[in-house]
Amino acid sequence: MKKLILFFIITLTLFANNNNIEWLSLNDALKKVKGQNKLIAVYMYSPYCTYCKKMNKNALKDEKVINTLNKYYYTVKIDGINDEYPKSLKTRVSPTFFFLDSNGEKVGRIIGYRDQHQFLFQLTRFRMESLKNEGN
Repeated sequence: MKKLILFFIITLTLFANNNNIEWLSLNDALKKVKGQNKLIAVYMYSPYCTYCKKMNKNALKDEKVINTLNKYYYTVKIDGINDEYPKSLKTRVSPTFFFLDSNGEKVGRIIGYRDQHQFLFQLTRFRMESLKNEGN
């Protein structure tokens, strides 16, 4: 009986911690997005940025935000200080989210901190604009 209870506790713990953003490299995201009905969301952050840390703790831990990002976007996380990245993604403000289409072209951005409600709204807006533009 103790083994059965332990098994359930371990199983629940594994599934409870499985709700994370699926981060990819930029190259992997660019490969995967071809022929898909998704955008690439590139999160540019700095390890020293107070608002990046706040974004990580709030918006990027929210279940609805995580589900939206994982379902409708390929997500990339780039350390703007230590990682190499294309010059087209250079920004002076952290955090910044760039949104790229299937050709790797910028189609939008969010500059600065957003709480989970604001961020989810903007993710939905970019998704809807992307679908609308695809139909044209």
